[in-house]
Amino acid sequence: MKVTRAQLKAKAREVAEQLIGDEPLTMSPTVGLKEIGRMFGAAGHTPYQWKNRGVLPEADAPLSGNPAWRLPTIYQFAEDTGRTIVWDPWGLYAPSGEAEGGSGVAAVEDADEAPVEADS
Repeated sequence: MKVTRAQLKAKAREVAEQLIGDEPLTMSPTVGLKEIGRMFGAAGHTPYQWKNRGVLPEADAPLSGNPAWRLPTIYQFAEDTGRTIVWDPWGLYAPSGEAEGGSGVAAVEDADEAPVEADS
């Protein structure tokens, strides 16, 4: 379950194009606790408990007074902890044999591309 730098760069370019375009932004580069819960299929207050117990990595920045994480940070968290992403907002994980954009989680098969490491 790895996301390559090339995949992240491509999605970041899409987000950047949306930011300078006239259309509303459809791909958020950050997620909050509710989105993290949805990404992992966690029930109710589980992501809040993860944050309070120090399970989640430190938030990258506050957004409107609430903690927010860059998606690469959460992809790395999933990889580091072996958690399965069940909803992938950027569609970077694809089960074996499926095109990118699937909702499952699988390793990126191109071994030449380095997996993403979240900035500390």
